[in-house]
Amino acid sequence: MDFGSDWLHQFMNDGILGLALAAWEFLRNSFEAGAVTAEWWAVLVGGTIIVDVDGAQTVIDHPGMLNVMVVAMIPLLIIFVAVQVIWSLFRSSIEGVVRAFVVALVSVPSVYITTGIGWMLLIATDQITQWILEIGGDDETSAAGGILALFGLYYDPSSGEIIMDENFMLWEMAVNRNEPGQIIVPLGAMIIIFALGLILQMMMIFRLVAILILLTFGPVAIYSLALEPAKAVATRWVSVIVALLLAKPVAAVIVKFGLVASAISNNWIQLVAGMVLVLMAAAMPVVMLTFIAFATGGASDSMERAATGMGRSAARQGNRVVAGSARRATSMTRAAVRTAKR
Repeated sequence: MDFGSDWLHQFMNDGILGLALAAWEFLRNSFEAGAVTAEWWAVLVGGTIIVDVDGAQTVIDHPGMLNVMVVAMIPLLIIFVAVQVIWSLFRSSIEGVVRAFVVALVSVPSVYITTGIGWMLLIATDQITQWILEIGGDDETSAAGGILALFGLYYDPSSGEIIMDENFMLWEMAVNRNEPGQIIVPLGAMIIIFALGLILQMMMIFRLVAILILLTFGPVAIYSLALEPAKAVATRWVSVIVALLLAKPVAAVIVKFGLVASAISNNWIQLVAGMVLVLMAAAMPVVMLTFIAFATGGASDSMERAATGMGRSAARQGNRVVAGSARRATSMTRAAVRTAKR
């Protein structure tokens, strides 16, 4: 095969442009794809969903997975309350009994109140993200364009095509007809850029779906407040949701750094900087989870401390019972001895 032939060179060049256009769409639509919509929310709280398949619309009345979980987890709430009441009575703790019954009364309304707060926070973070992306430009397209410029690529809104800057060293290699084999380097770089754009969009959608799933299992976290040793579950649940909520605005800030990094004169440094920024933005959901876990270090220790405290309390109660029994046995023995002497 003649790797220097015009048709193969044109084929690979078209492949680069196709990958560039796809990467642009991924970068531009990543934050929009990760925004909460009425359809996403209907799956959680219930509502009507219209599915369009080949022009035929099907209306689905979804019950809402949250409503299903609220009912399905009632047995778990009963178990938590029963264990807490029994243990509190064993410890002679009125506060523990009150805690169990209060949680039993307010847990179901609290689930829906918490979910409503989650909805408002999702909308707020989406709006903050949009505002961040629009700083210094008309819309979020300008922010994605700043990242794309780091790769020596520009979007032409009039034609809807991606234009390669032939003064950019990487794309200069792509159009070099005298040494056609050099096109392998820009093709490989474009594949990496395409993959990074795809990962960014996937992670933004992952963030949204993860938050909705966590809210769906909110009844488990809130019901766990009835049992003192299990209250750390609710703390961890809240911290994970907060981390995922913050991930999107932070990712938007990182994307805006592309406008600053574009001032770097060296083409290759710009290329690497662009890749690093997109990768960091994509990794924000995971990074924020790690950061929140670090910032709230010891949040899960409360479960361990509570369990240890329960163990120590049980040991103390057991020692008291044994000691009391021993004292009563000794008293009975002494009384029997005195009676025999008489």
